[in-house]
Amino acid sequence: MFIKCGDISKAEELFNAIENKNLFTFSTMMNGFILNKQEQRAIDLFFQIKKPSKAILRIFFNACAQLQTENALTVGKNVFDQLAIDSNESKDVLNMALNIFIKCGDLKSAECLFNRIDRTIICYGSMMKLYNIKDQPEKTLELFQRMKQETLIPDEICYVLLIDALSKIGDLSLGQSFLCGMPKHFLSNSWIQVALIDIWGKVGSPDKSKEIFDMIEHPDRVAFGAMINAYGLNGMGLEAIESFNRIPSNMLDNVIYICALNACSHSALIGQAWEIFEKIPLNQRTEQIYTTMVDTISRVSLFDQALELIDEYEQSHNPSIPTVTYICVAI
Repeated sequence: MFIKCGDISKAEELFNAIENKNLFTFSTMMNGFILNKQEQRAIDLFFQIKKPSKAILRIFFNACAQLQTENALTVGKNVFDQLAIDSNESKDVLNMALNIFIKCGDLKSAECLFNRIDRTIICYGSMMKLYNIKDQPEKTLELFQRMKQETLIPDEICYVLLIDALSKIGDLSLGQSFLCGMPKHFLSNSWIQVALIDIWGKVGSPDKSKEIFDMIEHPDRVAFGAMINAYGLNGMGLEAIESFNRIPSNMLDNVIYICALNACSHSALIGQAWEIFEKIPLNQRTEQIYTTMVDTISRVSLFDQALELIDEYEQSHNPSIPTVTYICVAI
């Protein structure tokens, strides 16, 4: 009860009062620490257990994975190396260990363990995500092919990760060859829709981005932002502004404003950029917005106006080193 109510001190007090603690009480306390964002204490408690069960090991590995620190990775690896684990009997423990390596970014250890275990769609998705994070999109594509060779059917998450990898590579023909086999019903998935809008924009096919966008009955701010960015990357600033003007006022946020201003910047639409900037309430003009606007007008050598913007920003904020540095370099 104390754990569920967030009173970890009371729970710990009760735990310490128990003379003969069993594995159940240890596991309950460890889970309590994890639920209350005290993963290190769960790890410390683990080492008080003489013979941890598989259930305790799962909790321990979960704590290490949640903590995502170098020390947690080292401790998790040390415990894992000491275990005599049979891959057929302890799949869940192996998967939890893999989860530590992936979340802590230990690519080498993750690869070694991944090749040992009975791989599932979830395992493949986790490894694909790690390759994308490590900026190795080609490895993500290889894993996707390998998964299909093992007769596993990729789910929506795997396709989102695949699209992310293709987007990083930026090859139109490669993207088409990989995505032609994607199940049609996946196109109704909002994550996939936004990912496709993004990739087609990055490989120079904004028309394809628009096709996907038009399939969305009620676009949210993420979809609008992706579409504006796709237009902006391809020098279609007017189309980007048209999309921006369709966005309901309650959806406008920092990201949308920056996407619209960047689109104006790429197409040298200075007047339109000023119109957008002036519509942004003063209390919503963040450093990123000012920096983007300074970049936009500096590209056409309007340095006096850029300096005025910096002065305006610094009247109500601390001096911004990135912004000042940028304009000094530009001048």
